[in-house]
Amino acid sequence: MGLFWGFILFLPPLPDKMTPELVDIINNTPSQEKIFVIVHMNVEYPYEQLEGMRPEEKCQVFKTIAENSQRDVIQYLKSLPEEKAEVLGQFWIFN
Repeated sequence: MGLFWGFILFLPPLPDKMTPELVDIINNTPSQEKIFVIVHMNVEYPYEQLEGMRPEEKCQVFKTIAENSQRDVIQYLKSLPEEKAEVLGQFWIFN
C-alpha cells in the first residue's frame, strides 16, 4: 500500500483527506508541537489486472497508482510553510 509520512504542526484540515481523529488531534495540539503522521492511500491496487505482467511492470503500476492517490495531500502539504508541515518520505508499497 502506498503511503508517505511527515509531520504536521497546527494546520487547517484538508477536507475529505483526514480522519476525524486526526482533525481532532490537530485541533487540540499546541501550535509549536509536531505531529508525526503516516498517511495510507485508500485506493486498492488492481491485482487481477496485474496477472501476467513482469515484476518491473507491476512495480511501475503500483508506483503510479500511489503517486496519483497521494498527489492532493502532498501538494497541500508542500504549499504550506516548512515550519507548518514537512513531507519526510513517500512510499508506494507497504508490507
